[in-house]
Amino acid sequence: MLSAMLLALGVAAAQAAPASLIRNGDFAEGVAAHWTGHSGPELRATVVPASVAGHTRAARLEASPPAGGAPWSISFGQLLTAPIQRDDHITFRAW
Repeated sequence: MLSAMLLALGVAAAQAAPASLIRNGDFAEGVAAHWTGHSGPELRATVVPASVAGHTRAARLEASPPAGGAPWSISFGQLLTAPIQRDDHITFRAW
């Protein structure tokens, strides 16, 4: 059992660090660069200082759905054009 764990750790260490598919994921260029749905009557996004998980900036999202509208119908994101392969792992973190 121990040899299997060491082998798995060795394989993980030999792999390259994953590339980010998100452009401007640290919001260094603000929210207008590469992000959609960042302004308008239903969603306001601003960059604020942060100190979480080694990051110094975060996007603050303030949603105001229209009367009778569903709050989940408001979007904030970006179009990913990089190829995604079967078995790729995609991680999204929010706090």
